[in-house]
Amino acid sequence: WKERNFEVAEKNLVVLPEVCTECDGCGRTECKLCKHCFTDELKSIFAESYVEHQNRMDFKRIFPPPI
Repeated sequence: WKERNFEVAEKNLVVLPEVCTECDGCGRTECKLCKHCFTDELKSIFAESYVEHQNRMDFKRIFPPPI
């Protein structure tokens, strides 16, 4: 995974927009998920997760069973 370069739009990675508008720094746990607080490592993890989710197609989880 490290060698792969992912083309993922930032709009697909950002979360909690209602919280991020109130964050003035990256001190709170919730704010660490905001776009302006992303580290390169976190952005890479989110991009890999997004691509993996998009590529799952019609496959379903067998084990462990969904909670």
